[in-house]
Amino acid sequence: MKKLLLLALLTISMDTFSQVLWSEDFAAGIPATWSNVTVSGPVDWKYTTVGHTGPYPTDPINSESAANGWLIVDSDGDNFSGGGAEDAQLTTDVIDLTGATTAVLTFNQMMREWQSDVCIVRVTTDGGSNWTDWILNDGIGQAGTSNPDVFGIDITAAIAGNPANVQIMFWWQASWDYGWQIDDIKILGCQPTTGSSLVTADCGYSAPNGSLLTSSGIYQFVLPNAAGCDSLAVIDLTINNPTLDVSVDVNGATISSNLPGVAYQWIDCGNGNTEIVGATNQDYTATANGEFAVIVIDGFCSDTSACSTIDNVGIDAIEQGVVAKMYPIPASAVLNLEFVTFVEEPKLFIFDMSGKLVSKLEGKSGTSIQLNTSKLTKGSYLLRIEHTEGVTQQRFIKD
Repeated sequence: MKKLLLLALLTISMDTFSQVLWSEDFAAGIPATWSNVTVSGPVDWKYTTVGHTGPYPTDPINSESAANGWLIVDSDGDNFSGGGAEDAQLTTDVIDLTGATTAVLTFNQMMREWQSDVCIVRVTTDGGSNWTDWILNDGIGQAGTSNPDVFGIDITAAIAGNPANVQIMFWWQASWDYGWQIDDIKILGCQPTTGSSLVTADCGYSAPNGSLLTSSGIYQFVLPNAAGCDSLAVIDLTINNPTLDVSVDVNGATISSNLPGVAYQWIDCGNGNTEIVGATNQDYTATANGEFAVIVIDGFCSDTSACSTIDNVGIDAIEQGVVAKMYPIPASAVLNLEFVTFVEEPKLFIFDMSGKLVSKLEGKSGTSIQLNTSKLTKGSYLLRIEHTEGVTQQRFIKD
């Protein structure tokens, strides 16, 4: 029993089936395990490196591996003017395609048609009791096929009944013609693959499908492999969560992260932890008073520092001036000032760190003075002293 299919055009994209399941390039000639039968006539399938040898030669096949030889039925050379019936059958040994979800037979060919030649490709899975046939090159004419003609036949359905027992036949029937050359036979398709791996990662892992995994566990992904076929990736994932150093140092209006070599994003704690645009260095210098923190980012790991207070932006640098000593620091109910020289009728102004005047008084001339600071709230202040010699500014803290 046989099924007969006529192939006029190749409509299968080889790129879709790029996994090579089986191949033969005849580098060592016709495999000894193949069947090479001449049913009638003086022609047979033979190994060649030169091509046709008859008086009406056809170009040798320009196949991918032509340098190591190919197969030919040389009707013009072996049966010149003979006119007798030619019947040559070349059959592979058993090919195991178990697990293949698709299977496409491809090969390089070169063929010219003269009168009554027939090229057939056959597939069986039961040792030859039943065949599925495809007729090739019908009506190709004396111009012949392209050289090479890369042909493809989807044999998926033909092998479905018993994919472990596949055989392929190349069948030539003619009287006196040019011949048929073939090379680089392959079966392309998809056999699903499975791969597993143990992965340990800090804080997160970018999975093969692009998702971010942040918890330990066993994950499975079905993905196309390099051949475009489905593959099952099994990942046994362990996620570690290392502790990041989120300590900072404050120097004036500049805050510095103590963790080098990572990514940084500074945030404004007093504004809903909003990210500060462009503040992505290890150091951040505040442009306004407030509370600020840094997010340190190391790969998929991140953590945020405590908020640090900056309250000295916009205040002029301290000038020691006439003040020799200021105590106690921090001040409590009183703040004592000792001058380096006699100061006449000093005027004293106390500002908070936003620049608001919170207290003023006129002191007596002398070399020291005591200020009542009991009504000041806790925080940093700027003391401005205006005197006959000029102006002195001094910062102090109220406890």
